[in-house]
Amino acid sequence: MQQTIGQLAENVGARTAAIAPVSPASPPDTGGTTSAGSTGTGDNTSDTPDARNGVEPGDAAADSGRDDTDDGERGDAAADSGRDDTDDGERGGPDPTQIGSGADVAANGVDFTIGEYQEPQIQHDNGHLQDQSDLSNPVPEPTRAPTQEEIDYYNEQLDDVVLGDRVSWLPLDQDWIPFRDPDERFAWDNAIPAYRHFLEGNGADRTFDMDDYLTSDPAGQVVEQSLLEDASTATDFALNDLATSGDLPVGEPVAFTITSDTVTTSETSIFYPYPSTTDWQRTVGGMQVWTTTDVVATRQPDGTVDVSTSTTIHGEDRYNFNWNQQAIDNGEPDWLRGRLELGDLAHQYTQTGSTDRTDDRTIDLP
Repeated sequence: MQQTIGQLAENVGARTAAIAPVSPASPPDTGGTTSAGSTGTGDNTSDTPDARNGVEPGDAAADSGRDDTDDGERGDAAADSGRDDTDDGERGGPDPTQIGSGADVAANGVDFTIGEYQEPQIQHDNGHLQDQSDLSNPVPEPTRAPTQEEIDYYNEQLDDVVLGDRVSWLPLDQDWIPFRDPDERFAWDNAIPAYRHFLEGNGADRTFDMDDYLTSDPAGQVVEQSLLEDASTATDFALNDLATSGDLPVGEPVAFTITSDTVTTSETSIFYPYPSTTDWQRTVGGMQVWTTTDVVATRQPDGTVDVSTSTTIHGEDRYNFNWNQQAIDNGEPDWLRGRLELGDLAHQYTQTGSTDRTDDRTIDLP
């Protein structure tokens, strides 16, 4: 769920308006990116309370709103995440003992599972194609023939995003571009392509730049820190359990994979906040995030444990426009663009992204 582009670059010929993730009266899936018009093409706000505030991290079905990645593109978890699958024996030490399963652990209200990675089953809302009589119904409503007004609006929007793509390289210090910091670029490098895919992608899955989101968006930086801290804490808990059960002998490395449940980024969360930049509000908005960590650990004679981790940070969102939501910046209603789905002119889609982080540390265990 993400904020969508409302009007794409008005003074550049492309109007852009970010749809604000206003909680719908009965949100099917407050995730999803709002397409070009609303803050986040689709659903960008999460109904899931902050996991660290002692609340469960949000059912996958509550979804973040947008789906940006294709499951096919995600492929094998290890290959897709870019995690290091090199055998430890090749690194000069003994082959680690593989721990295939273990007791589940929780960190800061987020549950983690030890074992082979499996893709989470996330149910997203269908925006303007959502069955309003049953908000949990995953089947989209049928489309209809578009009106001439909708066709004209669609063509206008498409012209705007095409122009927006063409001028996105321009610096903002141009006198005729009244946007933000002159040291920045056009500032919608991610949002405009996301909205264009809504208009032209025919519902195909799409991949967004997770690394850019985590590093360029201040809220994304908080999300990354929270995800990595939770994964690190859960890993330490799991190692403590192994040591207690005698499955972490001195000098014998062990390896396991630990995966978190999904958590929804939202405006109400301190640790998993909604994107703070307009670009990412309009690209992903509120979405589902989770981690998968490959761990190799060796206990030393002094009781310390050397730990090497490779963590993949995942995100998934449904890009569409929801009923009863509106643009953050100008209050423009989502239905302006959501109706393009009703008329089978534009199409919601799932978008995903992932990036990797590695860490080496030494911890003390009882």
